Amino acid sequence: MKKKASSQRTRSGYEAMSVCVIDTSAIMAYLNQEKGADTSEDWLDQGAAISALCIHETMANLVRKNIDRESALEMIEALGLDTFPLDFILAVEGGALIAVTQSKGLSHGDSRSGMGGDR
Repeated sequence: MKKKASSQRTRSGYEAMSVCVIDTSAIMAYLNQEKGADTSEDWLDQGAAISALCIHETMANLVRKNIDRESALEMIEALGLDTFPLDFILAVEGGALIAVTQSKGLSHGDSRSGMGGDR
């Protein structure tokens, strides 16, 4: 997997848009080489973004698996993810997406993690 810079600016000065927004389950699948790891790696290689809340969840999952804080942090940083904050507006909009995502078999977390693309 290629590591990419966490922040890139275009010539116009605007931040470059990430190719996609992934969630905790995609990161955990990649780190644990579970089903979907190859797809997750493809997205990571293309420059995925993630919400700060999903970083929180990923860190908690790793620590729960008895990985020490520093090692877990190194694992997450090595992914080279663009991380965006989950502010009040994004939290509300992500929560409201459950009406759309639930019928597609996506979880509440999936709707929350996808909120970074509009900002």
